Amino acid sequence: MEAQQVFDRLWTDYITQNNAAKRVYDLFLAEGEVVLNDHIAFRTFNDARINTEVLAREFLNVGYEYKGSYYFEQKKLNAKHYEHKDFPDAPRVFISELIVEEFSPFLQETVKGLIDAIPSGLTGKSELVYAGNLWGTPSYEIYEMLRKESEYAAWVYVYGFRANHFTVSINGLKKYNDIHKVNQFLKDKGFIINSSGGEVK
Repeated sequence: MEAQQVFDRLWTDYITQNNAAKRVYDLFLAEGEVVLNDHIAFRTFNDARINTEVLAREFLNVGYEYKGSYYFEQKKLNAKHYEHKDFPDAPRVFISELIVEEFSPFLQETVKGLIDAIPSGLTGKSELVYAGNLWGTPSYEIYEMLRKESEYAAWVYVYGFRANHFTVSINGLKKYNDIHKVNQFLKDKGFIINSSGGEVK
């Protein structure tokens, strides 16, 4: 199925960047679990060359449909979510975009420079979702300045266009069918759970 090929490609890139994710996946498989991906998320900026509409094209091309829009006032984000019409186990897709004009001139100018550096053959194209960082080695100083305003912008500056996260559908697990059991299992295996705001959010 075409949709599965898209996710296989994205997953391969993701675990190259985050080998701990592959270790978690393998641990669940070793326990006899079937790991279903609940959703996958992407980040971008609200520029017409690279916005949510552009990143959604690859998913729309393989049978996804738009399902809803969201606004996150505190983080200054717009987001959309998509679901596959014929593939019930397909992960939902969430794509958000930073509302750049609501930030400082420094952040606005930096983001414009990043987008201007993208090869013209990629802007507006569905392949952008796989492209990663298209503007070169990040500067730690610029990263820190962006992070003070928006962790989101700093993340995109470093990683570019790729999946921000994959997820495990706990409802699809048998032995670990509760978030507390999942967290304890991972802690027992040596992983640190993000406790900011509580381990279960």
